[in-house]
Amino acid sequence: MGIIPEKKVFVLWVVSLLLLPTLLLSQHLSGLKFGIDPGHGGSDPGAVGPNGLEEADVNLIYAFEFRDYLEQDGAEVVLTRTTDVYLTLASRSSYINAQGCDYAFSCHNNAAGDASADYTGVHVYLGAGSSTSGDIAYDQVHRLEEHLHIGFVATNCGREGVHEDNFHMVREVSMPATLIEGAFLSNYNEEFRMRDDRYMKLFGWASYAGFCDFASLTLPGAPTHFKALNNGNGSLTLSWNTVSGATGYKVYISTDGENFNLESTPAATNFVKAGLTIGAPYFFYVAAVIEGSGYKTQGYPTHVSGAVPTMEPKSRIVLVVDGYQRQESDLGNIRNFVAEHGNSIAAAGTPFETVSDELINEGAFSISPYGAIDWILGEESSVDSTLTPTAQALLETYLDTGGNLFISGAEIGWDLEYLGSASDQAFLHNYLKADYYADDAGVFRVSGTSSSIFDGLSDMLFSDSQHGVGDIEYPDCYLTSGGSSICMTYDGTSYNAGVVYDGTYKLVHFGFPFEALFYESDRDAVMAAILAFFDVGSSPPPETIILESRDPDGEVTPTPPYYEFGSWANSAAKSTAPGLVGEGSRFSYTTELEAVAAFVPNFNARGYYNVYVTWGNSANAIDVQHTIKFRTGTWDTLMLQDGWGGMGASNAHQWLFLGNFLFYEGRDSACGSITIDERTVTGNPSGINPLRAYVDAVKFELTTPVSVPENALQKPENMILVSAYPNPFNANLQIEIAVLGAFHPTPLKLRGTGATPQQPEAASLQIYDINGRLVFSDRQGCLSIQGGDAPGTDQRFNSSTLNSPTLNSPTYSLSLTWSPESCVTSGVYLYKVKVGKAAQTGKVLYLK
Repeated sequence: MGIIPEKKVFVLWVVSLLLLPTLLLSQHLSGLKFGIDPGHGGSDPGAVGPNGLEEADVNLIYAFEFRDYLEQDGAEVVLTRTTDVYLTLASRSSYINAQGCDYAFSCHNNAAGDASADYTGVHVYLGAGSSTSGDIAYDQVHRLEEHLHIGFVATNCGREGVHEDNFHMVREVSMPATLIEGAFLSNYNEEFRMRDDRYMKLFGWASYAGFCDFASLTLPGAPTHFKALNNGNGSLTLSWNTVSGATGYKVYISTDGENFNLESTPAATNFVKAGLTIGAPYFFYVAAVIEGSGYKTQGYPTHVSGAVPTMEPKSRIVLVVDGYQRQESDLGNIRNFVAEHGNSIAAAGTPFETVSDELINEGAFSISPYGAIDWILGEESSVDSTLTPTAQALLETYLDTGGNLFISGAEIGWDLEYLGSASDQAFLHNYLKADYYADDAGVFRVSGTSSSIFDGLSDMLFSDSQHGVGDIEYPDCYLTSGGSSICMTYDGTSYNAGVVYDGTYKLVHFGFPFEALFYESDRDAVMAAILAFFDVGSSPPPETIILESRDPDGEVTPTPPYYEFGSWANSAAKSTAPGLVGEGSRFSYTTELEAVAAFVPNFNARGYYNVYVTWGNSANAIDVQHTIKFRTGTWDTLMLQDGWGGMGASNAHQWLFLGNFLFYEGRDSACGSITIDERTVTGNPSGINPLRAYVDAVKFELTTPVSVPENALQKPENMILVSAYPNPFNANLQIEIAVLGAFHPTPLKLRGTGATPQQPEAASLQIYDINGRLVFSDRQGCLSIQGGDAPGTDQRFNSSTLNSPTLNSPTYSLSLTWSPESCVTSGVYLYKVKVGKAAQTGKVLYLK
């Protein structure tokens, strides 16, 4: 069905262009004013999708995204509405006219009785200014088609995708105007895509880019050759290629692969994100920018990439290869399928990293170290080639050495066998273990075969015209080859959907895209079966201990392992962190400093443990002290539980990492415990509830078993930055660190007092500006200050701990001072401290 008059339309309003070339080339959109009208709202929801998504809501999101791109490029923008309210058409056009806008945009989506209808279009008025409006409309509709890939239809004005109509929002405004029909909300696939934050950003960006094309403004290209890799320390490194003309980049981050927020604006083509949760998935995309005085032009973004922070070796990590580059109408490639794969891999408890196939095809990335490879090919076909000769050769080498490969896509067999060369066909038969049989199964449901790794998984729907992001029109059908067996069939047919091979290597090969499985539960179940077959993923620690203050019946956990001193009471608050089974928690409710709680676990294995704490409510307490007593020392750390004004609300309901410490077998409160109490040791009094603290649960995870004798020398492996602060009075940056995990069989002597049994570890300090440029570097020959007393004592690393000439502590402390040069300005700086092989970084505000 065509456009419904006065409803479901996107409008772009534009004004005089007499001064446009000079103005825009020098300042981009600075000095220009745009009006944006999000269609419908309030009592008028507009079109309603088959699953209930309302056009008025989509239009508003679209308008916000469109506005953001215009504003960052220097323009002034006004919106007719910013909430879900009803406005008449006359009030909308009158408001835009009264604002004196140079250009205007009204955001809508279409609907039709035929649920398969789906295309984009831009409308203009036949009256004055229609020629200018038509030029803008032409550029916009082509940008929308290029990036939404839904096509456009023949028109009544001789321009592809541009329609001339007598609509109010292009007729009653006092400037050239266009009316943009983004897509058909009545289409199942489009409604599904419109629920994705990143897809709506493309609506806004494509409309903005179309106007830039009309104004002859240069947009940076999309970064390629991206990868997201784990650093083994709770951080991830992203990198991509240089974009010609770009002055910087924008990095967006998400924890679910759908909702992204701007994270950083690096100038370089790499970015390190630290402080992440071990084992949790993170997703990213990057856009290039061209920045000048008062404007920032943003280009089309990369595909989504992602990774899981882990301490596992590459042999326990899955490498996700994004090989789906094809961009054509009706394919539904919104470039974020790494999220579907990555979320399912992480749900199986397995870490992953991402690399784009360009790097592999150019021989710039090695796949050999990885425990398994998940190669995404979607509907990639002969247009862009599913697997290049280089990729095939690398996969052959990887599989010949016993690798594990999961590969899925709807056109692999069609491309390699039906259209391929003899070598392509041999690779399909001999390595992908499939014989291409037919081009289309004609159905959109699959089931695992009996006695296969997918036995019991049945009636799994994948994308058709009413489910998912695109219609998988031609899923490949296979026969077995080279010793493989059938693992998946297309329901109600004699066609096979996938093969499995268990020989010199392991392989799972689907004739349809894995990401097309419509239900998350099906994707998770299939991926879990694949990873179990590959026997790859995070190896569970030999010992994980979780202790809670109250048991599943709500009773206080008895002594041992839980101890209380002072006044405590039950709380209904309970953390939702994984692994907890108790009911409620405990909290201190008086002003007694003696109100202390302690957990003393019974360790079955000697070694280094990650220690975590969690709670389910805020206590309005600034200083909740957690004291960890480990085999050879004590460590204090202050945690915010303050929810007053939202200060610490984000800390609740998650496992918070306190450090990695050495514990020995058995239960001993002197060298294996956590005590928790509320103190004002920083001088900050508690908020509304003085001296209150919540105690819910703690966790100990064994990371490194220790089998060496107690008197063996252990090199420092961990480091904690105790404090880092600027002193505006003497302009010095003071950093104090503690290096944990070293045990010396004989006392160490302070530097300068004589020979030492073991040379202390070398220390260094580097300072970088916010753009990553090194501005200071200093390397100490050894630790200039060492602190600590006998094992088991409280160590605060103050001057009183430095008087003894001999030390027998596993903990070093080190104070470093940076006196900036006069040429260094006030601002944010990054510092890196390294002691031996241990290194940490931090951020500080320096004030001159």
